Amino acid sequence: MLRETFSALRARFFSGKSESEIRLGNQLWAQEIAQTQGTLPISQVKQRERVKLAGTVQSVTFSAPDATLSLRATLYDGSASLVLCWLGRQEIPGIRPGAQLLVTGMVTTLDGSYAIINPSYDILLFEG
Repeated sequence: MLRETFSALRARFFSGKSESEIRLGNQLWAQEIAQTQGTLPISQVKQRERVKLAGTVQSVTFSAPDATLSLRATLYDGSASLVLCWLGRQEIPGIRPGAQLLVTGMVTTLDGSYAIINPSYDILLFEG
């Protein structure tokens, strides 16, 4: 219930805001989570490091029909972005653009970008 109430207030606050105002709001949100949950900014992650991150899902993509089944989401925290990849999954309820997540996992590279494969996650809020 608290999450729904906060989400509704957040949606009302961001209603009619510009893209830069929304981005600034997401940065402030990520900083607040970092202080309370002990997360690391995505811009500071290193390969082969176990991390706890917070951010907003910017995009979600699915694997091609002839490829290995996977779901990928781009997580952005205001400092940088990182790919989250769940193997063997076509869909995860709640993982969609605008969802704000707290994720934990080992950093690796995937197609030249930092990524976490099969991260543990908590859905904190939905934007909008």
